[in-house]
Amino acid sequence: MSTKAKIRWILYGVGFLLPMLALFGCDGFNEGSMKVSSCFIGFSAFEDFANAVYGFVLVSAFMLGIPILLYIGAVVLVTEIMARAFGRRGG
Repeated sequence: MSTKAKIRWILYGVGFLLPMLALFGCDGFNEGSMKVSSCFIGFSAFEDFANAVYGFVLVSAFMLGIPILLYIGAVVLVTEIMARAFGRRGG
């Protein structure tokens, strides 16, 4: 596997799978307090991340999903830039 492919796997995993893990790994999001009630992963940093992801999805729901589309575009753009930058050096 080339360096470009490894960089792409890592960045797409962090960019897309980590927020999905936060969404599906926590329960009981309260829109008023913007907090989840419990997470399967018991780290407080993960709960804070899940609160941020749920809040981002909630705000996106009222803006026709435009922030989610911008996030997807940003992840793809950063991944391709990083893959090209590290792919030149690593081969």
